[in-house]
Amino acid sequence: MIRRGLGERLRWYAYLAVLPFDEEIAGLMRRAGCVGINFTGDSASADMLARYRQPHRREDLVSAVRICHQQEIVVMIDLLLGAPVRHPRVWPKPSAS
Repeated sequence: MIRRGLGERLRWYAYLAVLPFDEEIAGLMRRAGCVGINFTGDSASADMLARYRQPHRREDLVSAVRICHQQEIVVMIDLLLGAPVRHPRVWPKPSAS
């Protein structure tokens, strides 16, 4: 896409895992026309990420957002709320009323 100059005419979004993602990948994606990335963040809680068996950590999410902002790429993060393995400190159980 870069070699053919399509990044100057074609705009696209991507859905990615948080890892691996770095400045080099972001720069290449931007040059190829990427204007937005939706990451599969799931959670920013270390406990919930471990329960979901996700390889990334909160710091990786922060880094991905920072890199996207530097490259002027719109960024979104999918979060899972109300998971069946909720932790009371992270997502309290609703009270019966």
